[in-house]
Amino acid sequence: MRKTLLSCVISAAIASSSVNAATVSTGADRAPEQKPNVVVIFLDDAGYADIGVNGGKYPTPHIDKMAEEGQNFSDFYMEAPVSTPSRAALLTSRVSLRTGVYGREMAVFDETDKDGLPKSEYTMAEMFRDSGYNTYMLGKWHLGMGKDGVEHIPTRHGFQEWYGIPTSNDMFESDPEFRLKPVRKMFRDPTIFQNKEAMAMLRERDFNLARPEDGRADNDDFLVPLYHSFSTEEGQFKDFKIGLLNQYTFMRNMTSRAVEYINNKKDDSFFMYVAYPQSHVPMFTSPEYNGVTDTAYGDVMVETDYSVGRIMRALKQNGIDDNTIVVFTSDNGPWLSYASRGAAGSALPYRAGKSTPYEGGSRVPGIIRWSGKIQPGTNNAMYSALDLMPTLASMTGAEMPASIVTDGFDQSGNLLKGEESPRDFVPVFMRGELVGFRKGDYKLVFGGVGLVSSGNKRTKPEMYNLVADEGEKVNLAEKEPEKYAEMVKLSEEYLASIGTPAAPLCDFDD
Repeated sequence: MRKTLLSCVISAAIASSSVNAATVSTGADRAPEQKPNVVVIFLDDAGYADIGVNGGKYPTPHIDKMAEEGQNFSDFYMEAPVSTPSRAALLTSRVSLRTGVYGREMAVFDETDKDGLPKSEYTMAEMFRDSGYNTYMLGKWHLGMGKDGVEHIPTRHGFQEWYGIPTSNDMFESDPEFRLKPVRKMFRDPTIFQNKEAMAMLRERDFNLARPEDGRADNDDFLVPLYHSFSTEEGQFKDFKIGLLNQYTFMRNMTSRAVEYINNKKDDSFFMYVAYPQSHVPMFTSPEYNGVTDTAYGDVMVETDYSVGRIMRALKQNGIDDNTIVVFTSDNGPWLSYASRGAAGSALPYRAGKSTPYEGGSRVPGIIRWSGKIQPGTNNAMYSALDLMPTLASMTGAEMPASIVTDGFDQSGNLLKGEESPRDFVPVFMRGELVGFRKGDYKLVFGGVGLVSSGNKRTKPEMYNLVADEGEKVNLAEKEPEKYAEMVKLSEEYLASIGTPAAPLCDFDD
């Protein structure tokens, strides 16, 4: 029964993405000066191996097709193995030590935080807006709310419209006893794991996030606010909290709005950021996708793939497929704590996942597609989400202020002409610490820095050769002492080059 239903869903998805030539605009009437559109599709906690082309367990035909028609990156990294700093890095091209979007005690913003992405940071949305683009965001923000819940939301950072949620979908729990604020203060205590009261609360919260028997959750356990916000040409804002999130239908709702936006803006240049939150616990899908695979996470990935297919189909139907750059990636690797319940993805063959310094935490799926402009194939160049802003600026003609110090490289030459990548190192940060540093084939891994502080500190680094040992199983720190000393020196020089870190914004100080 389950296999039959899954087959039906896949068949329907493929059929829905097939475009009748008679209904497709050729784009011949498009103004020749129209700049290329940009669509960034950003998943949450999706691992490297969660798509079919990377060895995924669940069928993702539409994402696979995007990869086959674009470039599928083997070495695509996030700046952090957790949500908030990786999202800030994506949108600013700056590491968290420069923006302050990190915490010494807590790695991400929670629902009680009054801080957010500083107004002084120049975002990708502002770059496109200032270059004449329409800018639209759908989905998860997680870069702070601020005063009255609106001070730091997306419309304050260059998006003309935002429909979505301010934090992760696991926050704003219905029972205030299980919200982070009562529990989080306990994390300051290094003996938290011996604190029976704290651990009992965390276990119950954990159960609500993913039931042990099926990995699912109940929508009523969460009171996540749903926002619809607009910015006007006069610089005014219209903010609406339009109710509570229906997690079961939110992905379908987001996708329908994305398609509608494409239909309405097909004659104008636009930047659309689609940040799906559903692959993060708690797991929810639309009713027709419930049970189409053997796990809750598999169901989410099948619906995600169908949703991506709908967006790609809309681009083709509106005749703008060849004038749209599409980026597909994830904010960090899988939350493997929930894997045994069927509520997490996979980073294989890479080690570990979310909140760890190993490859599975920050090495994620990465696809960039621009029909007719980017030659399809596998791209083995080293790439960071930090590179997206300068690369997209170069490919679209958008301008970045010369005064901004960024940490990204312009990879347009690599994408469009096959030139050698200008990036030969990748930093990975966690709670304000450099926890991963890759240079060429080698990588340093600093342990001891988790999602929240419980007295832990960064440890002496391990060293791996990622070409010979992609699973990071053999620590070469003592076996190759000269290389190890060189890598440690390079990492220290890199940290020194950043200068004095900005003050942390994600700490428990509100």
